[in-house]
Amino acid sequence: MSGRSELPPGVVLNRRYQIVQVLGQGGFGITYCAKDVTNGATYAVKEYFPSNYATRRRDGSVVAKDRRKVEFDRFRAGFVTETEHLSMFDHPNIVPVVSRFIANNTAYFVMEYLTGAVLGDQILRQGPLSGDAVSLIGENLIEAVKTIHDQDLIHRDIKPHNIVLGEVKARRRTRIADLPDDVMTRFGKPILLDFGAARVVGPNGRPMTLIVSEGFGAPEQFDEFANQDKRLDLFGLAAKLYYCLSGLMLPSAIDRRAGTPLEPAARRFAGSMPRHRLQAIDRALELDPAKRPANIREFRREFFDL
Repeated sequence: MSGRSELPPGVVLNRRYQIVQVLGQGGFGITYCAKDVTNGATYAVKEYFPSNYATRRRDGSVVAKDRRKVEFDRFRAGFVTETEHLSMFDHPNIVPVVSRFIANNTAYFVMEYLTGAVLGDQILRQGPLSGDAVSLIGENLIEAVKTIHDQDLIHRDIKPHNIVLGEVKARRRTRIADLPDDVMTRFGKPILLDFGAARVVGPNGRPMTLIVSEGFGAPEQFDEFANQDKRLDLFGLAAKLYYCLSGLMLPSAIDRRAGTPLEPAARRFAGSMPRHRLQAIDRALELDPAKRPANIREFRREFFDL
């Protein structure tokens, strides 16, 4: 096993979860598809493995690289915190955590295995979405973000590749008038993933580590001394909705500050959805946090003209 970062198929974790294949790998973790040997169910298992700070031994254990133990331990604590955050939620638009455990000198958590399309991948393949689809996705994710913020957390990485389109088994209630059934079936259950960047935040915010996705991150996320609060999630949510309408990556917040223009949604997408929704997106995309809606409830009121 030495020389490879991921665990091979067949390994059983916690006497229960047998690895089938790797689903994805990022800078701080590896996600596996695994089968529960007790009942045959399929799950997604996320393992803490910071590739810049850790290596894997032949026995499968994960250890810090030379002179990297401080960082390894610090980020592992953050990974465990991510697990605790996810375990707090019981919401249809937030990925549910089934269990968590320690093994191989590292941490794991087990999530429901989602088979739907990744929103970002779908847009790359098929292009921008209709106004109805974007309105419905926005409606659901506003409620997910509200649930997160009500626990005094911020997600900090809301983007299309962190959203899976879940299965809609029955038509759900919606504020979107005259919504076609096929739009409800395809886009009625967006599920927010990846809480690795999530942090606890008080009412006044605080400086935090620099974790940012180009095109979706608020400008304050690029500055380690800047105050970060719940309004940065409004920016990320609005950037995601704008991307869904355009199918094209937005300029980064830093480029916008330097003068790269972003055409207002209310002008660029006029007629695709009610004007007040487009104006809500534009306001949440303000570079100055003070010009954005004060909180997710205010954004919801503006998005639906309540």
